[in-house]
Amino acid sequence: MYLSELVIRNFRLFGEGETEFHLRFQPGVTVLVGRNDAGKSAIIDAIRYTLLTREQEYVRVDQEDFHIDDDGNQASSIYIECTFSELSDDERAAFLELLSYVDGNVTLYVTWTARRLSELPGTRRWVDVSVRSGRGGVGPPLETSTRVLLATAYLRPLRDAEREMSSGRRSRLSQILSNVPEISSGDKFDDTNVPPDAATVERLGLVGIAEYMRHSIRRHSGVRSSERAINDQYLGLLSLHGDLLRGKIDVTAGGTDDARLRQILELLELCLVSDLTGSPRGRYGLGSNNLLFIACELLLLGRSAEGVPLLLIEEPEAHLHPQRQIRLMDLLFKASRREVDEVGSEVQIVVSTHSPNLASKVPVRNFGTDRGWKSVFFG
Repeated sequence: MYLSELVIRNFRLFGEGETEFHLRFQPGVTVLVGRNDAGKSAIIDAIRYTLLTREQEYVRVDQEDFHIDDDGNQASSIYIECTFSELSDDERAAFLELLSYVDGNVTLYVTWTARRLSELPGTRRWVDVSVRSGRGGVGPPLETSTRVLLATAYLRPLRDAEREMSSGRRSRLSQILSNVPEISSGDKFDDTNVPPDAATVERLGLVGIAEYMRHSIRRHSGVRSSERAINDQYLGLLSLHGDLLRGKIDVTAGGTDDARLRQILELLELCLVSDLTGSPRGRYGLGSNNLLFIACELLLLGRSAEGVPLLLIEEPEAHLHPQRQIRLMDLLFKASRREVDEVGSEVQIVVSTHSPNLASKVPVRNFGTDRGWKSVFFG
C-alpha cells in the first residue's frame, strides 16, 4: 500500500475551507518544491505527526501548530487525514477492523486530531490528541501496536548523520540492522567445543562470535593477572567477614539471545572508508555521511517485513555537490522502482527541497500551486 492523499486543516499556515490543504500522491517519488515558509515542512510534519516515525520520537504539539487566520484568530483544533490505497491481502488482514470501503475500493484512513483544552500550553493536558480510522475520524481508534505498523522513516534537515550512524544505546544503526533477517543467522558458541580454526569461527552467529570473544578474553594472561591483583591486593583488604568483595573483568553480556544480539548491534558503527585501501581515511564531510545515512535507511525500508515503506526526507541537497544531488535522485528513483538489488519492496519517498538540480532531474507528471508554494509530483 502507499500514501495516496493528505488533508490538512488548521495546521500552521494551512487553514480551513478555501485555505485547507489537499495533496494527492503517486507511488514512487514525490518532490515538494517551494520557497522558504511555503509549508513544505508543515506537510512533512503533518505526515509524521499522524503516522509517527520508526525512531519512536515523541510528538509534542505546540501552540504555534494551531493555525492563525488573517484576522489574528487562532484555531481551537487541528485535523490531519492520511489515506492509504492499494492494500495487499496481508495488509488488509492486518488493518481489517480499520478499513473503509468506498466505491468498491478498500481504503485505510488515518485521522489525527488535536483539540485545545486550555489557552495555556504549560498547564496539564492543555491539548487532547486523538488518532482514529475512517474518513472524518468516525472509525475505531488506532492502538499503539497498529501505529507502529504505519510508522515512517524520517530524515530531518541538517541531520547529524555521523552521530546517527555511531554506536550507542538504541543507536539508529542497531535499529536498522535488527530488521535485517540474516542478522540473527549463524551457529551458537559451545565452550565445551571451542572452534579450532578461523573457518569454524566464521560460521558462528553474532551472539556466538561475542561469546567466543568473551571466552578468549577471560583466558588472556593480562586480563587474568589484572583481575587477580584487583581482588587479592585491593578488594581483599576492603572485605569484611561474611561480606567478601570480588571483581570480574568481562565483556558485558546477559539476558536472552535477542537481548545480547541487541547489545552487540549497539556496539557497531557505520563509517566511510577509502575505496583503495578499504580502511577509514579520517573524517568525511557532512554531505558524504548524509549519503551513507540515506543508503542505510533505504536498506531498512526495502528489506523490513513490517511497517509502511515510506521515507520522508527534508532538504537532501544539504552539503551535497550538484553532481551528487543528481546521483542521489537517481538512487531514490531506483529504490522506489525496486531496481536496487537489496531492495525487496517498492519504497515511497517524499522529498522537500529548494534545489533546482533535484527538481530538474526528474520528469514532471503533475504540477500545481497553492498559497504561493509549488508541489511537483514524480513517479
